[in-house]
Amino acid sequence: MHALLARRPRGGLSFRVKAVAAVLVAVALGATLLARAGAAHADGFSTISVVTTGACIDTGPDSSVFLAPCTGSSTQEWGFVSPPTGLNEDNGLAAPYSAAVLIKNAATGACLTAFGGMGEARRVATAPCVSWAGDPLADAQNFTPVYGVQFVSAWGGFLTDNSQGGLIVSSDGNNPGPPATWYLSAFEGPTARSFDSAQGGT
Repeated sequence: MHALLARRPRGGLSFRVKAVAAVLVAVALGATLLARAGAAHADGFSTISVVTTGACIDTGPDSSVFLAPCTGSSTQEWGFVSPPTGLNEDNGLAAPYSAAVLIKNAATGACLTAFGGMGEARRVATAPCVSWAGDPLADAQNFTPVYGVQFVSAWGGFLTDNSQGGLIVSSDGNNPGPPATWYLSAFEGPTARSFDSAQGGT
């Protein structure tokens, strides 16, 4: 044993000590990353970015909604909450849209809302989140996650990048593809479903 110790270079650490130190550093780093990831998931909010450009959904003080470079600002953080009980019962959409969510901003507490008439592309802004099923904005805030992840409005259109830095809900019901496909950075759900099942099919 003394012979082995004598062969070690002066001032150097043994291979075993270096290996143990490397493992301890890796464990500490892993624990830090897991803690950060846990914190990101724990608050229930996430950035939502369009897959075509990577830009994040953002909101301004005037309730505008637009796409901007992702900065980690709380105005770019969105959560998913259940709509009020009974949403859409009056218009017969309760069963097909039973997986609907409201998309709520972390900074303002307001929800994404589609404004406009039937048969036209709807402008998207924020408005106070509906709190009862009979609210006139109930359908306008009701989005169903499909395909993993796209969002279908209660009126049938897709939440879509309008290619001008803003958001619309498409008017024709056709799937726009990548401009309507979103990446959620730090949030696990909502569970994606096929469009057929979202429409009440098999």
